[in-house]
Amino acid sequence: MSIENKLVSVVMPTYNVAKFIKESVYSILNQTYKNIEFVIVDDFSTDGTYEILLELASLDNRIKLFRNPVNSKIAKSLNYGLKVATGHYIARMDGDDISVLDRIEKQVAYLIANPEIHLAGINMILINESGEEIKRVEYFSKPQNSYKLITLFSPVPHFWLTYKWVYDQVGEYRIPKAEDYDFLLRMTTMKLNFCNVQDYLIKYRIRDGNTATHSGLEQRKLLQYGLNLYKERVKSNSLKDSYSDSEFERIRNSSKLEEFIFSISNYFLFKCAMNKDNNKLFAIFYLFLSVCFSPFYQSMYFVRKYKYNKIIINDLNS
Repeated sequence: MSIENKLVSVVMPTYNVAKFIKESVYSILNQTYKNIEFVIVDDFSTDGTYEILLELASLDNRIKLFRNPVNSKIAKSLNYGLKVATGHYIARMDGDDISVLDRIEKQVAYLIANPEIHLAGINMILINESGEEIKRVEYFSKPQNSYKLITLFSPVPHFWLTYKWVYDQVGEYRIPKAEDYDFLLRMTTMKLNFCNVQDYLIKYRIRDGNTATHSGLEQRKLLQYGLNLYKERVKSNSLKDSYSDSEFERIRNSSKLEEFIFSISNYFLFKCAMNKDNNKLFAIFYLFLSVCFSPFYQSMYFVRKYKYNKIIINDLNS
């Protein structure tokens, strides 16, 4: 088998995405890169998602379908999928999004052409629940800029493709709701490189009920926890850190009042993000309301976002 045709394990956790799951699954099964193993881990869906997956799995033997006995959340579903995956490469996918049909082919080709890169991300097309395009998101294109970006935001969307040995070396997912960012931070500690294919290869659905619209106060705290662990590793010049389940639980907890106030703030932030017509006054108005309700977390978010966007613009224009 040539390296161009080595097996790709696509790992996809699913939970209550019956409305979108067929389109998502077929966007992988119909890829131009054919040597695919499709590992799907359903997280105890209750809306018929699993029943649809059973039907699809009966039609294509590339699908390896599993189901959690209880709802266990995304990190555990991903970790189980990684344990049973057998591919040379691992690709991430979600059950409500759509992969462009040459996505995997282009990501594999990118890694082959750039052996110094160990993980390949992609640019994204944001769509709404109806599949209509909202906007396009470009990510950085020069590997050296990853170290500037990693302490601001995740510089690679989670629809990446990497080698199985990278997961073996970095370890399984942890810090639910910040699992992708923490994984990239641990890669950075290990001097493993990542970058992005400069093609729009995923249609990422923004909808009520997914992480993008319900990031919340808990996720903000956990993202910061992952970053603090990274800084700890850098300071001690070590690959180990002080992560613990008990500290994770302490950090993720907030009072009901904190959560309520932040949910209002995040709602206004979401309204800004859904600005299809790029109306600046509309965007500024909702940004202002978002900061008013959560000045600490949202102000910090916008400062980081400004620095991040400045680096991205310079990266893509140079």
